[in-house]
Amino acid sequence: MKKLLIAALMSLTLISSIGTSVVSAASSDTETIAVSTSNKSNSEKYRIYKLSDKKMVATKKNISTVNKKGLVHWKAEPKKINNKTWWKIGKNQYLKSTRVEVIDVKKNKDLGIKITNYAN
Repeated sequence: MKKLLIAALMSLTLISSIGTSVVSAASSDTETIAVSTSNKSNSEKYRIYKLSDKKMVATKKNISTVNKKGLVHWKAEPKKINNKTWWKIGKNQYLKSTRVEVIDVKKNKDLGIKITNYAN
């Protein structure tokens, strides 16, 4: 009888922990963003950064802000690193927040604009 009671308690604990992880995964802070063009140049590229030893380091990789379809959109999460906001677009890939614009997907949908060209 003890084994049955212990098994029942273990299964309830497992079910409750699975339920909380699903809730926390559904409440992520993922936003749709786009990178605006620079005021200082006509560049359509933007540098990607990575986190190395608790510091942001510029990589040799760039992203394109536009493609044949138009403005490129990204799904990103805002992250506070060293009291600055960075946008995480992939595994150890970040964008500076200086040219990043948050897109209101609901408003675009209400206007009949469907965002389909996500780069990640």
